Amino acid sequence: MTRLQRLFLTSAACIFALVAWRAEAQYPPSGSSPPAYVTPEQARWWAENRRYARSIGPGLYRIEGHGIFDEQGRRVQALSPPVNSGGVAPPPYSPEPRRNAPWSPEDSNLADTLQNFRTSDDDGPGLLQALVPWRLTPEVDQNLARQRFLEAENAMRAANYDRALDLYEEAKSRWPNSPLEEDAMFMIGECYFFTDRYPKAFDAYEELLAKYKRSRHLEKAVAREFAIGQFWLQLYDKNPTSIFSANFTDKTRPTRDTLGNARRAFLRVRLNDPTGKLADDSLMATAGSHFRYGEWNDAAYHYTVLVREYPDSPHQYDAHLLGIQSNLRSYQGPDYDAGPLEEAELLLKQATRQFPHKHGQDRERLLLVEAQIRAARAERDYQMAEFFVAKGFIDAARQYHRDILVEYPNTPIAARVRTRLGELADQPGNPPPRFAWLTAVFPEEKNELNDMIRQARAPTPGPLRR
Repeated sequence: MTRLQRLFLTSAACIFALVAWRAEAQYPPSGSSPPAYVTPEQARWWAENRRYARSIGPGLYRIEGHGIFDEQGRRVQALSPPVNSGGVAPPPYSPEPRRNAPWSPEDSNLADTLQNFRTSDDDGPGLLQALVPWRLTPEVDQNLARQRFLEAENAMRAANYDRALDLYEEAKSRWPNSPLEEDAMFMIGECYFFTDRYPKAFDAYEELLAKYKRSRHLEKAVAREFAIGQFWLQLYDKNPTSIFSANFTDKTRPTRDTLGNARRAFLRVRLNDPTGKLADDSLMATAGSHFRYGEWNDAAYHYTVLVREYPDSPHQYDAHLLGIQSNLRSYQGPDYDAGPLEEAELLLKQATRQFPHKHGQDRERLLLVEAQIRAARAERDYQMAEFFVAKGFIDAARQYHRDILVEYPNTPIAARVRTRLGELADQPGNPPPRFAWLTAVFPEEKNELNDMIRQARAPTPGPLRR
C-alpha cells in the first residue's frame, strides 16, 4: 500500500469517527430505552409520516415537532422546546398522521430561523418573504382584494400605471383562482402595454391565457399580442438585427431576436384563439415575413396552411398567388424533388376554379405562371429521357420525348426534343445483354423453365433389386 493510500484511509476513518461522535453528542440516547416491539398504530403512523423524516445519523431520523426515531419508527428521543419559540413545546407524539408536517424546498435550518423573524403588518412582509418568498404567501382576503382592485382602477383612470400595476399585483395575490384574479392578470398586461413595455405585456397576456384558457378577455388579449407582433416586425423591417445581437436599453423590444419574437407572437395568437378573427391574419403575417426575406420553403408552408385551414379567410386569393410564387422559387430544378412544383400546380388550378372573377384581372400573370410550371414539367421529363439514353434504353427515351411533344408542345424545350428524336432514330432500342452466357442457361419462356425443373426432380432409373 502506497503512502497516499494510507493517508486517504486514515483521513476517511477520522472523518467517520468525528461524524459519529457529533451525532452521539448532539442526540444522546434518552433515559428510557425504546420499546422492543412496534405497535400497529406506530407502524401505520411511521409509514404515513416517514416522508417528513430527515436522516441525522446511522439509523436515526428526525421529524420536526415529534422527535428522533429509529428505522422501525420507534421514538428514541423527544425534541426539547425551541429556544426562540417562547418556550412553547411542540405537539406531542401521536400515531395519527400529521397533515401539516413542515417542509421547505431546501430543508435547511435557514428557513426555520427566518420563520422567527416575521415583522408586524406595519413593517411589511419582512425578512422572511424577502429572502425565502415561498415560505410566506399572502393570506386570502377577498375584501382587501376588492379594495386594491378599485384603487388600481382609479389609478388607471389617472394614467398612474406604475401605481396601478402594484395594486393589481396585490389584488391578484390576495384572491387567487377567482374572477377578480383573472381581471387583475389582464389589467397587469394592460399596465405594461400602456407604458410601452411590450415584452412584459406579452408575457402577462400569455400568463393569463395559460391559466384561463377561455378567458373572457381572450379576444382583447389576443388582439394585443397581434399588435405587439406587428410592432416588432415593423421594427425589424426598419432596422434588421442579428439573432445574436442583444438589447438592454429599448424596453419596447425583446432582449434579442426581434423577428423571431414577432413570429412567436403571431403563432401564439393562432394557438390561443384558432377560430378567432385574427388567426388567419397572424398566419398571413408570418408567411409574409418569410416571403420578404427569401425563406421560400417556410413561406410556402404557411401559405398552404392558410389555404387549407381557413377557407373563408379574405386572404385566400393572395395566399394562393403568393403560395404559387413561394413554391416555384423553392423549386431547385429537375435534379431535385418535384414536390414544390406539384404544389404550385395544384394551387394554380384551385385559384382558377375558386376565383374566376379575379382570374380575369390577373389573367396575364396566371398564364405566365402556368407557362413556367409547364416548362419545368417538360424539363423534368426531358431529364428523365436523357437518363435512359445514357443507360442505353433508347425505346424508353423515345417514349418520354413523344410524351413531351404531346403534353407540352408549346414549351421552349419542344424544339430540342424534336432534334433529339432525329438523333436517336437509328439507334437500337435496348442495350446488348452484358451477361449473355448467364441468361442462356435459363430459357426465356416460362413453360420451358418449368419443364427443366420437372426433369431435374425426376428420379434417375437404376438397377432393379430382387
